[in-house]
Amino acid sequence: MAELSGNTVVILGTGATIGSRFQRGGQQLPGDRGFFHNGFVQEQLRGGQFPALDIMLDPFRRMYGDALTGASLEEVWTYLEFSGRGMYGPLVDLGREREDWLERIRNAEGRGDDHVLTRRFRTDRTIPTPTDIDLQLLAGWDLRNLLSAVYGGALEIPDNEINVHKRLIDSFKLPDDEALTFISLNYDTVLERELKRADLDWHYRRIRTEVSRKETSIRVLKPHGSLNWQFNGNRPLVNVATDYLLEPVPNISADDDEFQQAMIVPPTQLKQEINFQQTQKPPVVALFSDIWWDMADALEKASSVFIIGYSFPATDHHLRTLFLQVNRRRNYRNYDKVFCCTAPGGGAIFAEVNRFFPSDNLRLNDRGFEDFVGLQGGRSMTDANFGLTISRVIRAPRALVWKAWSNPEHLKEWWCPKPWTTEVRAFDMRPGGAFHTFMSGPDGDTSDNPGVFLEVVPQERIVFTSVLGAGWRPITSWLPMTAVFTMEDAPDGGTLYTAVAMHPTAEVCKRHEEMGFHEGWGICIAQLEAYAQALAG
Repeated sequence: MAELSGNTVVILGTGATIGSRFQRGGQQLPGDRGFFHNGFVQEQLRGGQFPALDIMLDPFRRMYGDALTGASLEEVWTYLEFSGRGMYGPLVDLGREREDWLERIRNAEGRGDDHVLTRRFRTDRTIPTPTDIDLQLLAGWDLRNLLSAVYGGALEIPDNEINVHKRLIDSFKLPDDEALTFISLNYDTVLERELKRADLDWHYRRIRTEVSRKETSIRVLKPHGSLNWQFNGNRPLVNVATDYLLEPVPNISADDDEFQQAMIVPPTQLKQEINFQQTQKPPVVALFSDIWWDMADALEKASSVFIIGYSFPATDHHLRTLFLQVNRRRNYRNYDKVFCCTAPGGGAIFAEVNRFFPSDNLRLNDRGFEDFVGLQGGRSMTDANFGLTISRVIRAPRALVWKAWSNPEHLKEWWCPKPWTTEVRAFDMRPGGAFHTFMSGPDGDTSDNPGVFLEVVPQERIVFTSVLGAGWRPITSWLPMTAVFTMEDAPDGGTLYTAVAMHPTAEVCKRHEEMGFHEGWGICIAQLEAYAQALAG
């Protein structure tokens, strides 16, 4: 793949989560999604050391069962935030939970004031009354201590562990200086550790660290803050208030792999919907406002964007608003290239990316981060299955898109980029039925493309190949490939239309890409959209 030109932004959603690929004593640490289901975490909760958190997990047990199989760390953290003293606090009645907590505290032995963390308890050593209890604060303190118990101490990375972030930079020939910006939406520091492990220079925007870092190096922006695994040289030299502690955390630890909570400021703070008085300190608000401005500036100036994650941006309305503003600042100009990596079944993610990051060169991968960067056999995204992918949200109902596809009189009107024209010589739309198009250019060039339909699912899926003819007869093609077209309802209306061209070798795949696959097929999809819209009239 050619080196990307101009500025590049990589947005890391939940693709790299807390605990990702790290071990302790040879045991894999839990990630965000499986955190509360982890055996060690379950054992800690049963031990009675985290009563407020244990109580606040009851709604999740009702949803996911006693094992909390589906409860993610971020989901619980968000629930605690919304249960606090901010504008959402009155919606949550925690009277019964406060009584439950008090009963546990009265019956517990050896409890100290470090757990309770309320000024009344710390000064006169009396247990507060139910009305004085900030249970959400206490649950947050429990969670902080639980995270320290899980992630504290020496962490290990297996010797054979591949650095996927370094592989991402290498596979796509990303710049290794200030032209590359990582926007990490995770609360962990996996990215920072991986950059350090790869001997790549990087720096936090707006935050000085213990070790001086070059501002011409790779930029890292963390709009949501961090659950920070401190390591040498990465200690912030600022005091930043957190969600759950009464005082700002000085972040004075420099021990390798020691877990500290730092820089946690909820996105709601940027809307002035602040849960805690401590997070209203002007330096904190100014710091994170500047970080969000830096994100907008980086995206406005970007030529290429990578979006990596399993729920973002569909679930993050603060960032959706930011992206809308960025597109206005860009005058709705397309990005040169947009890459999106998610997990299987990422149709809704692709639709969101298509909406917020417009591009005529959109490349999608729904096989996960490791496949995206080509860990197996050194593959890149475009040749992971020797395939090329393009996806668009067509602003027309799926029935009309299907109608434009399934009738040869309609198909010939949009099938190839104009001013080329299409003659449909065979169109037997059933498995084993012939599909033969002949295209002619204005200068006399032609393209003859016989083939056969392999699969036809009305309004959902069409598959054809150029290496077989009618009745499954093998034929020789100038461009051997199998093409898969899928249609599904887009979340906000219209049709999510995805086309995948799979090839027998990397060489054929590369030849097809260099012929102009993304531009040409993108033009055809635009023509399909216009034609489907006309059918509605």
